[in-house]
Amino acid sequence: MKTRLTLCFILLSAMIGLRAEDATPRGQTPAGEQAEQLTPDSILARQVSEIAASSSASRKIKAKRIANAVRLAVLSATADVKDPDQALKIALDLGTAAAQAAPSFAEAIRDAIISIPSIASIPGAAAQVQAAITAAAAASDHSTGAPTTTPPRPPQNPEIGGGSGDVVVSPSH
Repeated sequence: MKTRLTLCFILLSAMIGLRAEDATPRGQTPAGEQAEQLTPDSILARQVSEIAASSSASRKIKAKRIANAVRLAVLSATADVKDPDQALKIALDLGTAAAQAAPSFAEAIRDAIISIPSIASIPGAAAQVQAAITAAAAASDHSTGAPTTTPPRPPQNPEIGGGSGDVVVSPSH
């Protein structure tokens, strides 16, 4: 319990730093947000989704930030856990929450968890992490209605010989 509280405070302070651009004054919670929803899983999911939604960073930088957040959360949550099965369960819970929040970064989340020595030393952990993260990301993609393929290109306009986005330049005399 002490570990989870510590993790909660660490992630909460990181979230406050990331939400500096938010218009909500400090000390006030946005409408609809309840304090009872603050769990390590929900805090990590929110932090990961905010990083993924950030428009100020490239995809590569977002992946690194998400991996660091997940790694920190798992390390903090499993610091005092002696039972490897319990540590793996905590890592899977945090990883699935992160993968549901940012399914397009599932690979970075998986790699971050598998790279933790205490998790990597558990036999079969890599396969379990891979399966859980992949399933969580796939479930999140389907539940949000995100397209799984690129939309088809509009048919070409036969009058100008190109698509709707093509520009036709007339020759000058």
